Formats: sequence, C-alpha cells, structure tokens
Amino acid sequence: DAEALHGLGTIALSVNQIAPALALIGRAVAQAPKNAHFHLNLGVAYAMAGRLAEAGEAFRTAVSIAPGDLEARYNFGLHLLNSGAAAEAASEFRRIVDKQPQHADALMNLGIACAQLGQTEEAVRRLRRAVQLAPNNGEARINLANALNDAGLFDEAEPIYRKILAQKDGHAGLHYNFANLLRETNRLSEAETHYRRAIALDPKAVEPLINLGNLLKLQRNWTDVE
Repeated sequence: DAEALHGLGTIALSVNQIAPALALIGRAVAQAPKNAHFHLNLGVAYAMAGRLAEAGEAFRTAVSIAPGDLEARYNFGLHLLNSGAAAEAASEFRRIVDKQPQHADALMNLGIACAQLGQTEEAVRRLRRAVQLAPNNGEARINLANALNDAGLFDEAEPIYRKILAQKDGHAGLHYNFANLLRETNRLSEAETHYRRAIALDPKAVEPLINLGNLLKLQRNWTDVE
C-alpha cells in the first residue's frame, strides 16, 4: 500500500539510493495524492537528484495540503533560498518563526534571506537570536559575522571572524569577508594577507582577485604620497 511504498522509499533515501526512492515515493504519492508528508519526501528525493524544479513543486504541494506542517514549510523555504528566491524564502521562514520562535535553523535562514535582500537590521537581529539558541552552530556564527560586517558593526564582527578562522582556516569566503572588514578599517597589510589566503583556497573566485588588485593600487598610492 501507499504507506509501505513510502516507507521503502525513505529507507532508500537514507542510504542514498535516489532512483529507487523516487520511484517508490512517486508511486506512494500517486496512490495517496493528499498526503503532505509523501509530497515532502518526494521533494527531498528530487532535490537530492538535482531535479530542483520538480523538488520545488513537490514542496509547494506539501505546504498547500498541510499549511501548518512546519517541516514541509522549512524544506520549501530552504529550496526557495537555494534557488535565489530570497523574498519568498523569507516569507516562509517568518511563518515558521511566528509559530515556533525558538526554531534556530529557521531564524538562521531567515537572517540569511534578509541579508540577501539588503534588510541588514533584521538580518543581524535574526542571526543574533539564532546564535543565542544554537551557540555551537558554526554556519549561524559565520552568517552573523557577515551581517554585522555588512551593517558596519566591525567591532562586533571582527572577534567572531578571528575565532572562527582560528578553528577553520581553510574557508575561502571567511578570509575574503574578513579581508573586506580589514580594508574598511584601514588595516591594509593584514587585509592583503587574507585576500591572498582566499585566492589560494579558491583560485577561481573573481572578487578576491579584484579586491586585492584594488587594495594593491591603494597601497601603492599611499606609498607615493608618503
């Protein structure tokens, strides 16, 4: 029956057998088209298969069937955020946080969506709360540092960057964002070090190269003035 098919499909998903999972859960959905949980896991399977448009439709269907299912709404929000639909993602995460104010992951992703939308003040507020609720969540701390940096709150962002980099030196994006902070606070030599580290870790990234070039021009101009 549908429940058995869905159960076998979720087992297949858990061992990364994506094609059988899609077939089994798809059959379950065909037999029970009003079951939101089946649509949710079909969306997860599509996402794992890289079939993102179909994943989005499955998540949207799950939410439409069961608007109060926060797990379905959270997965739909993640899909939207990863697809570049930050405004719609923020709306989904806000609905979750309104009902479950201590949902740390929803708060974190709401903060990320707000940052992408340029809503810096809310991004900082949401990410602060996410870190309070889940202080060991490294992703939340990184995004809080980035939001503080975007807000010009450099004194608060800097110790977070330094602490994370002491533990996680191989993160190109961290070095790049910290270098931007150092440039903004006129510590050009240290900024250069972190731009170069970002480039070494991710040679294909364009922005660190551009910013390093601009920084070197600035340093040269200052030297000429002196």
